[in-house]
Amino acid sequence: MKKFFKFLYKKIVAGGVMGIAFVLCAGAVLAFTEPSSGPSVTEPASADSTGQIEILLGTSQSVSTATSTIFGYLRNVYTDIGGTPSSVAPNASDAGKLVDLIGTTATAVDGKTLFNFLKNINDSLDFPETSSVLSSDTVKNVSGSVSNCSTPGAQSCYATGSYYAATTQTLSAASETVSQGYYAATTLSTVDSDLAASKIKSGTIIFGVTGTFGNGPCCGSSTPSPGTVCSDGTVYAGLSPDGNEKMCVTPADSGSFSWNDGVEDYVVTGYTSTTDGDGNTGGIASKLDSESPHHAVQYCGSLLAYGYNDWYLPAKDELNVIYTNNVAIGGFDKSNSVQYYWSSSELGTFAVWHQRFTDGNQTATYYYKASYLHVRCARKGS
Repeated sequence: MKKFFKFLYKKIVAGGVMGIAFVLCAGAVLAFTEPSSGPSVTEPASADSTGQIEILLGTSQSVSTATSTIFGYLRNVYTDIGGTPSSVAPNASDAGKLVDLIGTTATAVDGKTLFNFLKNINDSLDFPETSSVLSSDTVKNVSGSVSNCSTPGAQSCYATGSYYAATTQTLSAASETVSQGYYAATTLSTVDSDLAASKIKSGTIIFGVTGTFGNGPCCGSSTPSPGTVCSDGTVYAGLSPDGNEKMCVTPADSGSFSWNDGVEDYVVTGYTSTTDGDGNTGGIASKLDSESPHHAVQYCGSLLAYGYNDWYLPAKDELNVIYTNNVAIGGFDKSNSVQYYWSSSELGTFAVWHQRFTDGNQTATYYYKASYLHVRCARKGS
């Protein structure tokens, strides 16, 4: 204990209050490391020590000046960590004696009293459990048990910035394999069942998975026979007169709709093409006039079926191709001579081309726009 106070005195003389602060703080607080010969290790066996208290602590017995040289500093530390000192806080003009403040005599240092005061400070500190401290740090001379993360998926470890930098991965459009990070050593298709070739449109590649949806006898360079059911569920109807593209239809009628909004308030839309049903449908659907909404084209234009959203109401000549192959395609209403199907080809203010599937008759005068006729939606492409 004598050596401790001599060391303390040298630091006080050399650095004043800051020297004291250095001596007191260099021990147990930084990095949660406690000196092996410090508090809570071994209590001094003897209360006696040579030298006068005023020499060791840097004050006079009468305590007329510099009372707080060491006591005030220690008391402040204790107070900051939640302690409640029993004595009154000293100051430089305190008239009390050092024996009242420290609890010792003028001629002999009571090592046990000072030790216990320091030990009380040490024991009051809220040290973390070693299970929450890195292995490179110590708590009361005991190393922590938390190590840095070193492998993906490791638990109860400390993930450093360098670890994250080393385990991030930019997904590639050409591969679904994840080699690092949260889904390490797996493929995206195992966590997302929709990432499958059968659910991706033919010709589209997502993370290296090439879609096959829609593949079958209706795709490729060969031309199937009308009536062929494609692997996507649509039915091949023949070549559209609009560019001789392959044209497919839904396997059944979509119901009966009026061509306009069902009200006899007729206007001209201006979409009269007899071959481009896709163009007619898009243009008419976007019209805002007294006939809006145009139910037949609106239905086909907004249809999402069999994995496609590019359906349209066939134009006059496209509807005739569908009629030509209607037996192979199947599902058309031919119950009587008044069952007609709408086309998207307008003829005038009141008239739109429509066709009867019992005999193929095409007319624009049998029904007006407000009449409810059958609708069979079509789309072009493989």
